[in-house]
Amino acid sequence: MGNVEYTDIDRALYEFEHRMIPILLNRFKSSFIKDIRDNKKSLNKIFHMFMEENNMDDDFSKTTITVETIMYEDVQCEIIKFPSPRVEPLCYEAYILYDTMSKFKEKYAYFCLERGKTDNSHPYLCEWRKRKGHVNYGQVVHDRNEILKKMIDVFKKQ
Repeated sequence: MGNVEYTDIDRALYEFEHRMIPILLNRFKSSFIKDIRDNKKSLNKIFHMFMEENNMDDDFSKTTITVETIMYEDVQCEIIKFPSPRVEPLCYEAYILYDTMSKFKEKYAYFCLERGKTDNSHPYLCEWRKRKGHVNYGQVVHDRNEILKKMIDVFKKQ
């Protein structure tokens, strides 16, 4: 995570955004998606448990992680909004795209919109794949519709 001084919350958010959520998604698939869609506070609970388990100072309790469900084109999307990222590579948002109507199997993807080096630089669009790990699609304009179009295009080609 670079040469910046990271706080406990920075480290915990990084692990949560970039490791824990992709692991939970890959392991539990549609049941994880259903849980965060139906219980909007479940990610907050998981995060606070993670902080406690790792003996980290949990002054994060004043801030929440929110989840919004949308349909974009014909793809369902859970948008996870994190607190404003203090440092690179923490996330502004994460996106779980899924298609349970796929002919062959459940299809889903996990994308992150990561902060750039400075607060006013363009964020990076990245994806965490089960087998390929972290895939960086480069910097994007911080415009939700443009970001969704790019993700849907990648998702449909997978």
